[in-house]
Amino acid sequence: ESLDYNVFATKQVIDLCKQIKSLSCFIHCSTAYSHCQRQDVDEKLYKVNTNPSELLKMAEWLPSATLDQLSLHLMEGRPNTYTYTKALAEQLVEYECQE
Repeated sequence: ESLDYNVFATKQVIDLCKQIKSLSCFIHCSTAYSHCQRQDVDEKLYKVNTNPSELLKMAEWLPSATLDQLSLHLMEGRPNTYTYTKALAEQLVEYECQE
């Protein structure tokens, strides 16, 4: 569910915004919790080792139980899927919204 709410929903908003010809600004509000595994969190983008677009593709065909098992290995020290998927959404915005 976190993948749907935080990453897929962000992707849908980005795709919609790309269709709006007169759009001059897109703002994505994230949270410091997305990198809570770090000692220090600066106001910058931190890379996640997983490509969010590829993970969304995998989620289309993998059973949710398998995704749950994979998440334990992908979260990079984060305590839960919420913080992990928020970090993925940040990275997705960076990838998708480059000019």
